[in-house]
Amino acid sequence: MQDGAPITEGYHTGFEREYSDKTLEGVIAFANSDGGTLYIGVDDDGTVIGLEDLDEAIGAAATGIYDNIRPDIMPFVSVEGTMIDDKDVVEILVHEGSKKPYYLRDKGCRPEGVFIRRGTSTVPATDDAFYRLTHDVSSSKYEEQTSFRQDLTFNYLKGAMEAKGIGLDDDKMRILHLKNDDGFTNLGFILSDQFDQPI
Repeated sequence: MQDGAPITEGYHTGFEREYSDKTLEGVIAFANSDGGTLYIGVDDDGTVIGLEDLDEAIGAAATGIYDNIRPDIMPFVSVEGTMIDDKDVVEILVHEGSKKPYYLRDKGCRPEGVFIRRGTSTVPATDDAFYRLTHDVSSSKYEEQTSFRQDLTFNYLKGAMEAKGIGLDDDKMRILHLKNDDGFTNLGFILSDQFDQPI
């Protein structure tokens, strides 16, 4: 996010003034829906409040997500600091999860522990929504879906392949399903330099 860039709350974007249980609910809702980005340090009306201690806020958010959301959601989440209007905020990028429904650990896998995105709001799953999350099977595999993140580089992967005498051009990336017609896939994200989980 660049300074001065317009920021509005929507289906794929949420705001929190500070880290709280609402942050966890928002992350769950994005993972159970189509993904999205949650900003901590931004008021509901889009006013950037900023954070006094960015590192502490990043640590609290990452630890809270890891400790309190089940099943493990960390492969689908990145928690980073950024600046908006010269103020520090936390940017939590959430990809659609492949093991829905995600839920709050202390409430369990029940409708009251499961959240979804409805318009610009995060809401508890209704009984019908919970049923769909637990019974619907996506027609496409997670790895084949277009990644929510498209600012990917592949320096490590290219180096590893070149060491074996294999190039990695655009055609090869499509053959390996790292790209599709809409951009990089989730498999591409997993194999990119930006993926911060050990492989």
